[in-house]
Amino acid sequence: MTPDVPTSPPSLRTRVIIAIVIGVIAGVIVGLDYAYSPAWILTDIDQVWFAARAVLDGRNPYALIGPGREFDGPWPLYYPLMAPLSILPVGYLPIGASRVLLAAIPSGLLAFWLTRDDYRFLPLFASGAFLASIKLVQWPPLLACALFFPWLGFLAAAKPNLGLAILAGARSRRDALIMAAMVAAITLAAFVAQPGWYTEWREAIGSAPHFRSYMLVPGGQLLLLSLLRWRLPEARLFAALAIVPQTPSLTTALLLLLIPATRIEVSILALLTFIPFFFVQPSAAYPSFSAWADAMGWMLLFTVYLPALVFLLRKPNVGPMPNFIERAVAGLPLWIRGSQQGRHPGAS
Repeated sequence: MTPDVPTSPPSLRTRVIIAIVIGVIAGVIVGLDYAYSPAWILTDIDQVWFAARAVLDGRNPYALIGPGREFDGPWPLYYPLMAPLSILPVGYLPIGASRVLLAAIPSGLLAFWLTRDDYRFLPLFASGAFLASIKLVQWPPLLACALFFPWLGFLAAAKPNLGLAILAGARSRRDALIMAAMVAAITLAAFVAQPGWYTEWREAIGSAPHFRSYMLVPGGQLLLLSLLRWRLPEARLFAALAIVPQTPSLTTALLLLLIPATRIEVSILALLTFIPFFFVQPSAAYPSFSAWADAMGWMLLFTVYLPALVFLLRKPNVGPMPNFIERAVAGLPLWIRGSQQGRHPGAS
């Protein structure tokens, strides 16, 4: 199956129009949800929005968020202080407006980038993973933007486990350095703003029962086969997502839709994300949140992660590497070593 390569890429005007349309649709979905049921769910962004307001007021968000506290929800603040700092401007806005902007802007930016060569990634925006990410106003669209716009790399610090995967998936050494510099800058700013945040954050995540690696899911070890394509940034992104502890979530699967090489593959994976979207019951239906996380992790592994792995392994292991790495792998068999030249034109 060959990549979708048109005779000419979409024009800048076309890309801007597509980005605006997708951003507006995402914003309208979130806006309507909030208008008709403003308190229907407490999203992670709601927590971070409140934390941003607390920082702006000079207060400690870790003392304010959690069961029975001023921001009364089921969880303490599991995010490092870099998360509220990364969206600090929306702390001045009402929560409804913040939700709309944090859904619309990254959706538009992502659409603008993904149409730079052709339209093969557009099915991503009709996937269950994208719909879940928008309706829950989650981080993966923001993190995907950091992957393609490295000056937004500070967003990787907001969710360090997935942020590591984003850094691993940097498309060049220059992008990785820019992203790392932005992460360092916002981390320094966090310690300047509230020097004691790290201890309180560690205490909060130490009580989390649902962070787990796909390496602990039966069959999840197969995902390490992605390292056979280690030269591809999308393979390194995939391997990191398989290894880092995380809450099993359909929203994170949005990042896997960046892996396929053709419109047909993207469409297949987009359709597969509707299986967990429709068939995994809400967490309230399970005896515990950990039980829900187990069910979601198992479902995602077989309906999204393993098919994405198949599409990844269809790509050749080609791509540039620094000279010291080329020297280190020179003696390995070709099927492991891969090639520095001839990168697959459909790779993301």
